[in-house]
Amino acid sequence: YYQRLGGLTMSLYDITADYRELFDNFDNADDLTDEQIEAYFDTLEAIEGDFEIKAVNIACYVKELKAEIELFKAEEAALKSRRQTKENLEKRLKKMLVDGMTAIGKKKIDKPRARLTLKVNPESADVGDEKEFIKWAQTHDRDDLLNYGAPKVARTAVKNAIHDGAELPEYVKLVRTTSVIIK
Repeated sequence: YYQRLGGLTMSLYDITADYRELFDNFDNADDLTDEQIEAYFDTLEAIEGDFEIKAVNIACYVKELKAEIELFKAEEAALKSRRQTKENLEKRLKKMLVDGMTAIGKKKIDKPRARLTLKVNPESADVGDEKEFIKWAQTHDRDDLLNYGAPKVARTAVKNAIHDGAELPEYVKLVRTTSVIIK
């Protein structure tokens, strides 16, 4: 029966389903001979062996994916750092041009390779010490001067509240998930 289905060419899901089906149907094995029962257990053992081989192969692939993800993260970090360096250089060079053109009284430079024009931007607020300003706005009831981010659930605090017996909505509960550790 099992070899007919293809054994190792089957998916982990199919192998698990076959094992579960055979295991659950053992209650119907009262009429089987000793030889048939032995064959039944041999089949279960073969399925379990194939499951283990398939599970190990998947675990190895997960390890490869994890390593590849770490490489992507490292490359993203390196690219972000390089981008930020270039952005900072761009800002410094632009400021240097503005300062220099302002110092010598030039409002426009028009040459074949580049055109530079000083533009007076609209007014904007400059808050020197943002942390200090936030404290000031909060203590002076001026929340209208602050932007607040979208609230996020503090899951650890919710878990502690449940443990402390706090009344929370019925859709809030503690769950225990299962994960696999692959090294």
